[in-house]
Amino acid sequence: MPRLIAWVADLWRRQRLTTQFLIASAAVFIAGMAIAGAWTADRIESGVTHNTAAATALYFESFVAPAIQDLATSSTLPVQKRYFLTKLISDTPISQRVVSFKIWGKGGFVAYATQAELIGKTFPITPKLRDAWSGHIAAELSHLDEEENQLEKQGGVRLLEVYVPIREENSDRIIAVAEFYERADQLERDIFNAKLESWLIIGGIALCAIFALFGIVGRASRTIDQQKLELERRISQLQTLLGQNQGLRARIQRSSQNAMEVNEQHLRRLGAELHDGPAQLLGLALLRLDSLERSTTLNKAGSANSGSTPASGDASTIRTALRDALDEIRNLSVGLSLPALDHLSMTATLQAAVRDHARRTNTAVEADIAAEGIETAHSTKTAAFRFVQESLNNATRHAGPAAKKVKAFYEDECMMIEVSDSGKGFDPAQPRNDQQLGLVGMRERIESLGGEFSITSSPGSGTVLKAKLPLNSGTIAPHD
Repeated sequence: MPRLIAWVADLWRRQRLTTQFLIASAAVFIAGMAIAGAWTADRIESGVTHNTAAATALYFESFVAPAIQDLATSSTLPVQKRYFLTKLISDTPISQRVVSFKIWGKGGFVAYATQAELIGKTFPITPKLRDAWSGHIAAELSHLDEEENQLEKQGGVRLLEVYVPIREENSDRIIAVAEFYERADQLERDIFNAKLESWLIIGGIALCAIFALFGIVGRASRTIDQQKLELERRISQLQTLLGQNQGLRARIQRSSQNAMEVNEQHLRRLGAELHDGPAQLLGLALLRLDSLERSTTLNKAGSANSGSTPASGDASTIRTALRDALDEIRNLSVGLSLPALDHLSMTATLQAAVRDHARRTNTAVEADIAAEGIETAHSTKTAAFRFVQESLNNATRHAGPAAKKVKAFYEDECMMIEVSDSGKGFDPAQPRNDQQLGLVGMRERIESLGGEFSITSSPGSGTVLKAKLPLNSGTIAPHD
């Protein structure tokens, strides 16, 4: 049963609105028509029956009432009066309409009956007989199921059973009740025709209402269908535009990654040129200064003044300055150059960033890196390396000797990297000028790969930089 209900409900949902309306309205109108028709038919039958009974009763009473006035003082009728009543049902025009009749005395006593053997008998008082004794004309299309209706049953036709109160002359006192059975074949035909007409009228009105409403609903349904088609067309256009936007976004992301790779190439080239150019020249200058200092020292070996000459002091100053410059250039070139990341895992890449920083700055960095077995694009590894490198540089520059930590782990198909220090911290809403460029650069680098960048810090509570890098952000061919 539940499966049948589910099947019917599904079938109903798949129908058009006009079909649903037609089925629902037809069911409602048919049910309403049946109820209204049944009620109308019942009222018609009741009205026609009562009117026919009243007309016949008036006619019948005019013949019967004078003949039974003896019942005002007696419970039985004289023989001559019985004979008159018998002749009435057989020799007068009333016999064409009335099949039989009875005269009821008080208490269900039969004072006269067309069926002579019923005279003098007493029968239970029926509701219709009781109504007649109270002064009302009572009538119904009889089923002839009472004990005294044996004669009437033999005719095999439907009869109208009418109870008429008979009053005493010049008085309202009821002295008897006349019950007669009138042929109802014509009456039934009249009732049937009246019912048929009422059903046709109700049905015609219902059909007109259904067709009128169907036209309105049909027009509304067509409008809804047109709007649905237009909505589907708009949705299709939006899906197309969404696909195009996603394609453009992917192209922009790839372009950003390629631009980052080109930038890294320039940085590597700049680091190499600094190392092979100025650094080599400064190294040569230091060698020449060493040679100059030795030559000056030999030329003045015999001088009485054993202290340092001005030339040797200048040479020492130049040498110190050149050595410091050389260290700076070397550190700069190391910072600009990336190690070969092509064949490194994500774990090795992050460890290399931590190791290079510790070697350059001679500081300790705690590392908690859990990224074994993770494969990702070269651009993602480059972004991770630069994030850790720049974050540690900022921590060393602004937090001094405070403890620094690098934590990395895999979550939701993304690489989560955190670089923290226990330094003095700062207000991220008001960054210092020397921080602005580095933080903005890190943010743009991370977000260009579809990642997320965040800063957590406050004065006196250290700083935490977080990067979330998607590992499926695209694969860019590595560059040498």
